[in-house]
Amino acid sequence: MEGEKETKQNGQNTLENQPNSQPTTLSKNAKKKLLKQQKWEAKKAEKKAQTKEQKTKEGERKRKEWEEKLSSCASEEERLKLIESRRELRKERMGKRAEEKEEKTQRLRKAKEFWSEYCD
Repeated sequence: MEGEKETKQNGQNTLENQPNSQPTTLSKNAKKKLLKQQKWEAKKAEKKAQTKEQKTKEGERKRKEWEEKLSSCASEEERLKLIESRRELRKERMGKRAEEKEEKTQRLRKAKEFWSEYCD
């Protein structure tokens, strides 16, 4: 039952896990393919878990560094300057991303116009 749930979550139904199907024997080649696919899915899930864990560790590390930086500030004024500089950096990054996104949409519009004129 759990095998059926897992394959349905992946959007795949193998011959062995189809509900209400007659038990069919798979050819040697089909068994190899199925085994290879299962190994690939397991490896993919493992890699995904590793990257997720790595991202969380990196986020925790950055958070700790930021907290240490804030706590090491001698005065409230220095602390406020540090916070403001971080906000400014974030605004710059977000502005840059918005510009890149706008440039990309403009390029796509131009290409769309070109191809619509070319095809007509």
